[in-house]
Amino acid sequence: DMCTQMLHSGSRTAIGKMCAYLEHTDENVAAINEVRRYLVLGAVLVKAHVCDEISKSMEHEVSVGLLTREEQQLLSKQIATTALKGDGKKDRFPSKNRPAFAFQRAHTVSSQLQRRGAYNIPHTFMMVEQAITSMSDAFEELEHLGQTVIPLPYAQLTRLIAWLFLLE
Repeated sequence: DMCTQMLHSGSRTAIGKMCAYLEHTDENVAAINEVRRYLVLGAVLVKAHVCDEISKSMEHEVSVGLLTREEQQLLSKQIATTALKGDGKKDRFPSKNRPAFAFQRAHTVSSQLQRRGAYNIPHTFMMVEQAITSMSDAFEELEHLGQTVIPLPYAQLTRLIAWLFLLE
């Protein structure tokens, strides 16, 4: 629940700051929409990762405009690495790292705005970057929680305490 709140808070803060502090030119509005798309895509990809939907083709995300065809190709079909030694195995973009792709793209668009001088108050850029980073951190926390093994005695004790609570 806390990680979900972090995702929501990060996206709200980043977009809110960008809308409040960036001049509303056509170019800036397009960049804000692009960052928004990447942040929503990141949250959707986090959900897909948590729900073990990592192997899906992402056609729905393309159909609703969260993902372009080129990005879909990059995430699902394009070879990302090739082993230099051994059998020369070729790997695609790691499906469990797809949310990081979306957050990295959001950082890239925000950085392009900074280099263009669009942020008229310098600390605003850092606030937007911090909000995007907090979303990425929430994904890492979810990943850590998913990899944590609960010892059997702890799980049994938790079940017993829940039963005692319900019986009272």
